[in-house]
Amino acid sequence: MPMRSPLKPAHPAPAIGAAIKDKKIVIGVIDHHTLQAERPDQVAALIREALKHVPPERLISSDCWMGREGLSRRHATYKMVAMVQGTNIVRTELGLPEAECLAADPRFSLALSEPRRRPNFGRAKFPFLFAC
Repeated sequence: MPMRSPLKPAHPAPAIGAAIKDKKIVIGVIDHHTLQAERPDQVAALIREALKHVPPERLISSDCWMGREGLSRRHATYKMVAMVQGTNIVRTELGLPEAECLAADPRFSLALSEPRRRPNFGRAKFPFLFAC
């Protein structure tokens, strides 16, 4: 059941939560129709709204088929990190352990603290190759 952002129409959580009592409910908290990455607090708000109607032990947040929309890996990564961080916000509020999010861990970042030096590639030997 895809949840809707605060800017979109209401979601069906009340009806589904009332009708289905014995199964887990999967909610989509990521909008795969846009390249705009959600903020973790937006994801947490959608999960909190669903928790009003579905108990936490039966609720699963999902990426809602994001891969089928042809998002780039970069956009998908930002959206997935937001989903995990938003879920962790709610987990902390409920006293549950957080899920590890390695993609948001600065230890694994590809960004360098100092700028990369461009290799020389022998410009002095072959100046005609580098006329620009």
